[in-house]
Amino acid sequence: MYEFITNIMQRLMIKHLNVVGYPAGRELDEIGQERLRMDWQTRNNFDDCGVFAVRHMETYMGDVRTWNTGLSKEGKTQEIQIASLRMKYVAKLLVSNYNKKKEYVVKEVEKFQSMDEGIQKKLRKHADDTKTERLRI
Repeated sequence: MYEFITNIMQRLMIKHLNVVGYPAGRELDEIGQERLRMDWQTRNNFDDCGVFAVRHMETYMGDVRTWNTGLSKEGKTQEIQIASLRMKYVAKLLVSNYNKKKEYVVKEVEKFQSMDEGIQKKLRKHADDTKTERLRI
C-alpha cells in the first residue's frame, strides 16, 4: 500500500517538474525508490506525520548512515517525544513574526498566565474535553 502511494507521489512530482520545464524531471524519472527502514518508524501512528516530517527536516544533514533524529522506537517514550515536539513547533509558529495574529496570541498567553492556578486548570480541562469537537472540519 505505502509503495503504491509513493509511486503516485513520484509520478506527480515528475509530471510537475516536466510541465514547468525543470530538467531534473527527466533525471528523477530514471531513478527508482528506496524505502528506508528507520529505528523510529511507526506501525500504529497515523496522526503525527507532520511532526515526523518537521523533525526529519530539522535533523537530516545529508547522510543517512549518521542520521540521528533523537527519536526512540515506537512506544510510550516516542509518544512523549512527539507530544513535546508538537508543542515546540506550535509555539514557534504562534510567536513567529510571520504570524499575523502573534500580538493577540502573546496577549492571550499573558492573560492566561496571570490567572489563578485553579482557573487555569479548569480552562485546560475544558480545552481538552472539547478538543475533538473544535478540531472537526
